[in-house]
Amino acid sequence: MKKSQKKIKKQNNLEIENNAILDKILSERLLADYSVQDEVKILLLFTDKYVATLSNNYSFSSDIEFSKGYLNKKISLKQLHQRERLALNNLDKLDEFDKNIQELTLLFLNANFLDGVEQNQDIGSFLFLLSNIQDGLCEKFYNFLKTIWSKTETKRFLEKRLRALDRKEKISRHNTKAVKNINDMVLKVISFYQAKNLWSILLCSN
Repeated sequence: MKKSQKKIKKQNNLEIENNAILDKILSERLLADYSVQDEVKILLLFTDKYVATLSNNYSFSSDIEFSKGYLNKKISLKQLHQRERLALNNLDKLDEFDKNIQELTLLFLNANFLDGVEQNQDIGSFLFLLSNIQDGLCEKFYNFLKTIWSKTETKRFLEKRLRALDRKEKISRHNTKAVKNINDMVLKVISFYQAKNLWSILLCSN
């Protein structure tokens, strides 16, 4: 089989795998409850933790820091544009692996994308960029979303149970102490997840 044919076959296989993962993300509604802005932050967090670190080129992590700074209003629009132009100018100087990573980080140097103005935050496009970088990244992203979803759902459930207990008016004096213990337990679990920086996923704090 010719080299070009092998490349086409690999691309077709990747497309099939990406579509399968995309179908799972959509069918399991792993991002359905997030706003466009929060979705951007989740994609940014994954890129920061699992993609930018794949290369020894520190500029990719710097790109992410600029993105975070812009979202946290510590970086101006002008500074973001300057960083985007720098990344674009360096693109052709990179080898194929780093170039693929740079193409992904460039997404997060686009102000319209970060602001949720452009609907480029299509998960299919994000998966495509991931698949160009390294095999298995799309599956890792899916598992990453599952983890976030699981923690978020746990916190929501615990908060719902706590509100239900607070609304319960007809509690005998005999059960008051037991209910207080349950409340304390629920609050401890919620505090645990807060300590694990669950909500920093959505805040993208530096």
